[in-house]
Amino acid sequence: MSLDEKVQAEVHLIQKALERHNVPASVEGADVDQKGVTFFVRVQRPTDTWQVRVLADELAHAVGRPHVRVFEEPPLVLLRMGPRPRPVFLADIWEHVQTVQPGTVVIGKTLDERPLYLNLAHRELVPVLVSGGARSGKSALLRLIGLEIALTTSPRAWRIVLITGLRPSLLESLRTLPHVWHPPQAGLHRHPLLALSAFLADHHPADQPVKILVLIDDVEDVLTVTGRAGKQALKWLLTEGATFGVRPIVVSRRVHTLMRTGRPSWAVHLAGRPDFGVPLPPEYEEVPTSLHPRFPGQFLLRAPVGIHLVRVAWVGRQVLRHVLTWYRRQRPVVFAGRTSLELPREDEEKRDEEIHIPELRFNNGEDEGGR
Repeated sequence: MSLDEKVQAEVHLIQKALERHNVPASVEGADVDQKGVTFFVRVQRPTDTWQVRVLADELAHAVGRPHVRVFEEPPLVLLRMGPRPRPVFLADIWEHVQTVQPGTVVIGKTLDERPLYLNLAHRELVPVLVSGGARSGKSALLRLIGLEIALTTSPRAWRIVLITGLRPSLLESLRTLPHVWHPPQAGLHRHPLLALSAFLADHHPADQPVKILVLIDDVEDVLTVTGRAGKQALKWLLTEGATFGVRPIVVSRRVHTLMRTGRPSWAVHLAGRPDFGVPLPPEYEEVPTSLHPRFPGQFLLRAPVGIHLVRVAWVGRQVLRHVLTWYRRQRPVVFAGRTSLELPREDEEKRDEEIHIPELRFNNGEDEGGR
């Protein structure tokens, strides 16, 4: 699609948004330059320009542009919108990923281009909640975190538990990693949430020296399948799991519903772009509109040190295939077996040599698709 076709499609989206709000106006055209695009909106009555002005942020959201400036020249309203921001890729944060301590992940970059770190080894920074609407980048964020843990830690020190609903998830691509834990009992692989909580409940915390990263994608779908037992298992993991080294990260599409179910105190909350017409969670009510997430991969981060707008790094399919192919060829042997969360015995550990993860090199053709 050429640039003119893209702008024409955006004109159509703005017109539909105006009609949806019963605003008597029409988009007459657009002017494009290197700094962005200006849309020309003509209202039927010169006194109605205010209706376009109050909808300006929503109109920019509708076409996926980061900001908008409004110039009223009745009966015309000029909407000056900036260009779409370039996504942040794994290659853009790779130098920081290579230097982190085990258990720390680089989520992405803040508005001032500083890397943003999340220390999952720290008990005070879990559990983590990731919320947002459709295609806001929630599953991609989970995949990024799981991949970084695998790249920077040994399977002897960290296990990853993948819990998904019935719908396809980006997490499925991580199942070939040697860190991934598989339920020890036949038949429970369909319900790893129940299997994990039952497995840990039968053990003493001292018996689990490894850290367990639990990635739960679309928690509402997971609880629909597992029912009351799933709710109890989730509550146990969020409240008692920390003593067993559990580090849960939960993705929710309907965060308002989740928050009414007696949730724990989320140490970290990443709120992505909500669905149209759905407000941000109450804890972000005071955040200026200019800082609201508008694109896939943008999240508001609430942490003990304040609130930040972060651009989460995207792992393109080409890079993901490269990493997973390397793991399939040279992944380490974990003699404790795939069904255990425990460390190998001392004599077995001597036979299991630590592997070296080679430097990953990226090119300018890193995949931008799939958001």
